[in-house]
Amino acid sequence: MKTKLVNDKPCLSIVNRKSSIVNFQLAIGLRRTLFLLLFAAMLFSCSKNMKGSNLTDPVSVATQNVALTGLVKDVGGNPLSGVNVTTGTMSDTTGSDGTFSFSQAGTVGNRAVIKFEKSGYFSLTRSGAKADEMYLEVMMSPKGNNGSISLQSDFDAASEKTLQVGGIKIELPASAFSKADGSAYSGKVRADVLNLGSGNANTALMMPGGDLATDKSDEMVLPIGMVDVVFTDNTGNLLKIKDNTNVKMTYAAPAGATNLPSSIPLWTFDEAKGIWIEEGSATLQGNAYTGTVSHFTKKGAGRREKTAIMQIHATE
Repeated sequence: MKTKLVNDKPCLSIVNRKSSIVNFQLAIGLRRTLFLLLFAAMLFSCSKNMKGSNLTDPVSVATQNVALTGLVKDVGGNPLSGVNVTTGTMSDTTGSDGTFSFSQAGTVGNRAVIKFEKSGYFSLTRSGAKADEMYLEVMMSPKGNNGSISLQSDFDAASEKTLQVGGIKIELPASAFSKADGSAYSGKVRADVLNLGSGNANTALMMPGGDLATDKSDEMVLPIGMVDVVFTDNTGNLLKIKDNTNVKMTYAAPAGATNLPSSIPLWTFDEAKGIWIEEGSATLQGNAYTGTVSHFTKKGAGRREKTAIMQIHATE
């Protein structure tokens, strides 16, 4: 038998595309010395060049040669056709076998960024350190009502509305929405919410980014919850939270955990850069963390942790 080193980078290693993330409920209270093994859908390494970032930073996308292939599946594990896959200025569409292929990838810094879109499904962006050969296996969730996984709700924009799925609660004030151009919106709102954290067995394949990388090269997010939230009007146009409006969000604290910190960071996933950006904080109130946000995309709550050097050997 032969043993070979397949990963020796100072970052989070992703090595098993069938298992879910190590229990999210154990994330809070872990020490910085933890060697976290994160199970997800692809073998990506953490970025070394993201030295602080925010959502208003300009994004420069470069095209680099990469043998990039992958598979898109539905929540039943079947190949998903008709998915538009884009990276940089290039695009491909999955066929009946759910596969896609590129000879180049769009990169930001040293991270390749790939986006997946299909009508009726939540979009997904994956990212990771660029390599000569890269393989992705992802899963896309349909919009609609699916227990603790996803929620679809229609309501009047003039009314208050509370949305709750998978231990995450969103409390929308009355008249909170505007159109894309910033003008006030009145009428029906459709909310589509996807739980990407604990309670979703497919989290590893649906996770934004894929490696929980942040704007700090040696840190990652240890989330207690992640969620994707999309608001549209009665013709399917995107809506946003109007300026100077705060929305209360609550994340259930890890069940049975002790010595919880009094506050934890809130996070927004930056689709363009493929990393998580810290935006505000949530405070512990009873058995949940509560904070406010002013816009919606893919959101999370959890503490920063240092990444560790991990070596993985494969025997053949």
